[in-house]
Amino acid sequence: MGTDLNQVPAYFLLYENIENIKEIKELLLRNELNAAVINPEFVYHKDQLLIACHRSLYNERTKQMKTKSLFTELLYNLYPNRRISESLKTLGVQES
Repeated sequence: MGTDLNQVPAYFLLYENIENIKEIKELLLRNELNAAVINPEFVYHKDQLLIACHRSLYNERTKQMKTKSLFTELLYNLYPNRRISESLKTLGVQES
């Protein structure tokens, strides 16, 4: 089963100097924000994101996700090892 990313709308946005990161983190934790907020310090090329997106979509469609949502699956697939909690702490929203 292949995943045609041309049929899936995907947006990559880079925001700087975010002042309401605590509010964003709370929205994410309450599942009220449909997004993956990624610490950009760990993303070296957009292809890295595209590969992780493709793998996450594939895992969702084949019911092989390791995490509870597509957005946390993306963080999990960006991280170099298979520890879910580490991937979320390292790549996810940082309040500083």
